[in-house]
Amino acid sequence: MSNLTIGFSLAYILLGLAGFVLTGSTHYTALIPAGFGLVLLILGLAAKKENLRMHVMHTAVLVALLAFAGTARSLSRLPSVFDHTAERPAAIVTQSINAGLSLAYLALAIHYSMSPLSPPFPSNRILSANSSAQLATSSLRSRQAEAICRKASRKPGRPCPPEGGKYVPP
Repeated sequence: MSNLTIGFSLAYILLGLAGFVLTGSTHYTALIPAGFGLVLLILGLAAKKENLRMHVMHTAVLVALLAFAGTARSLSRLPSVFDHTAERPAAIVTQSINAGLSLAYLALAIHYSMSPLSPPFPSNRILSANSSAQLATSSLRSRQAEAICRKASRKPGRPCPPEGGKYVPP
C-alpha cells in the first residue's frame, strides 16, 4: 500500500506542475494537487516503517478524502468544458482529474484493506487465551532454564547455550 501511495503522490505532483505550467505559471492555485502529492509522498515513505504503517495509511486515506471533497464539485462542471462555455476550462479539467485520482486511490485503499492478504494488524500479535497461557509458561520455563544454566556454567566444561537456545538439563 505504501508503494501505491507513493505512485499516486507522484501523479498528484505531476498534475499540479502540469496545471501550473499549462495555465501560464500565473495561477498558484494550480499547485494545490502538488501539495496533496507532497503530503502523500511523505506519508507513503513513512509507511515503509512497520510500526507506523496503519496510522500513516489511514492519514493518507484521509488526505485523499479531503482532496476528493475539495474537487468533486468540478465534476458537475465538466460538461461545460466540452460545450466551450466554461470560464476556466484548465482549472475544471485539473480539478476533475484530481477528483478522479482521489476516488481511484480511495477505491484501491478500501479494496486493499478488505483483502484477505492484508490483515488489519500483524499476525504475530494475535494471541488466543491458550497461546498466551503457553507463552507465559514457556517464559517461566526459559527463566528457570537460564537460572539452571547460570549455576551449571560455574562448573568447568558446561557452557550455557547461546541466546535463545534451550537448556536441556542432564
